[in-house]
Amino acid sequence: MGLLDADEEQQDEIRFDEDSKIRLFETQQKTSKSVHDYVKHFLPFALIVIVGLGVLYYFLQPGVGDEVRASDEMYTSVYDHMLTKEKRTASEMTFYKCDGYYWVKVLAQPRVYPPSLRLDPVNQYRLTAKEQPDGKYQITTLPSQSQQDDVPCKQ
Repeated sequence: MGLLDADEEQQDEIRFDEDSKIRLFETQQKTSKSVHDYVKHFLPFALIVIVGLGVLYYFLQPGVGDEVRASDEMYTSVYDHMLTKEKRTASEMTFYKCDGYYWVKVLAQPRVYPPSLRLDPVNQYRLTAKEQPDGKYQITTLPSQSQQDDVPCKQ
């Protein structure tokens, strides 16, 4: 007898008089289901749902070149790098996941002198952020690129 098989001894316990006109308990005996029957029908659906959720989670992970939300530590490290190394205040930062590092597009506040517009190339920076084993980030400024070469994860 398997774990999910119905208990045959239970069905043999109740014998009804064939001449009796009252068949209510016999009908109930034939139609009642045990927990094993419900488990047999529910288990395949539960497994399908779990596998489906796993596949959905896998496909929703960001790939190479996708825009991601930066962790607080990485955001702070990039902001500090811009203040200390580049002497600029970052107004917008966009992070992209690459293979083993993050590519960051930074738009700095325009300087008063010489006057410039906010989207001028002098106010735009490209950085790489690579996580170190100690949990800190190594930030490197990339050289300025033309608009055609401004593609995430391309160094």
